[in-house]
Amino acid sequence: MSFYDVNYDLVVDRISPPYKRKNIFLAYLNALLSPLQSLHVGLFTTYRNDVLKRLQYNSQRLKLEQTLNEVFNNGNPFRINISQSQQRLFGFKFSENSAIKYGYKATEVIAPSLILYGSKYNEVAFVDFTVNIPSNISSFNPNFELSNLTALVNALKFVGKRYNTIIYSI
Repeated sequence: MSFYDVNYDLVVDRISPPYKRKNIFLAYLNALLSPLQSLHVGLFTTYRNDVLKRLQYNSQRLKLEQTLNEVFNNGNPFRINISQSQQRLFGFKFSENSAIKYGYKATEVIAPSLILYGSKYNEVAFVDFTVNIPSNISSFNPNFELSNLTALVNALKFVGKRYNTIIYSI
């Protein structure tokens, strides 16, 4: 028995005074508590189970893939997957003329890759991961919309991580 499970018959028995615990009075109290009981069973437990399921999702790649496939991929043999970026970035502006060292040994340092800065807000044009979506996903899930997928990924990804979505052909 969980902390959130409520036995309403026991509640009625415990809140009624001992000298009024007759069958008619207990039935009356049960009738008064029946709307609360139906709200508890119908709304609270359903919402609680949904929240517990959503709490298991996190920004780890496997969990994010699992979540996206549970929500959007209904029986499609081609799965939504996430590919990580393999580039090692050095964050610097071209005006600084030097890269930030990340604690590598001199023999381990790879030549800095080219970083493109956007002209408007000086943002780095780089993604941390890519969400790969099969092109036939709309045939298995007619309600699929890319905006829903982006909203879910935005809710589950780490703040500051950038991604793009690619629809690949099969």
